[in-house]
Amino acid sequence: METARTVGAGVSRAESDVLEGFEGSWRVIRTGGPLLPPMWGVWKHVRPGGGGVTHFPAKIALPFHLEGRGETVDLCYEAPFRTLVDHLRLLTPDLIDGVATVGGRVYGRFEMRRLARD
Repeated sequence: METARTVGAGVSRAESDVLEGFEGSWRVIRTGGPLLPPMWGVWKHVRPGGGGVTHFPAKIALPFHLEGRGETVDLCYEAPFRTLVDHLRLLTPDLIDGVATVGGRVYGRFEMRRLARD
């Protein structure tokens, strides 16, 4: 069974290659789910090494880190929002499919479209 691997120092080459596709800036678009609000003005920035920030209107920013899980990547928010985890799947170099969860329960679906190549 595949276990989670937190990205950072000591990341394997294979895992680094998987996460490389997630680096950059992404516009977030709500695609479904009764509890996920509209995502106007929301974007995520993933830095090399797997850390990043989700930006909301009114200059609100939530930091996160990525954890590789085989074919998917979990975007895990930092305290005090640790119960929020987005499960991400890279569909193309410029499109990511996302599932938003809280405490392991799905509350919405979204996609991320690359803003520009950094």
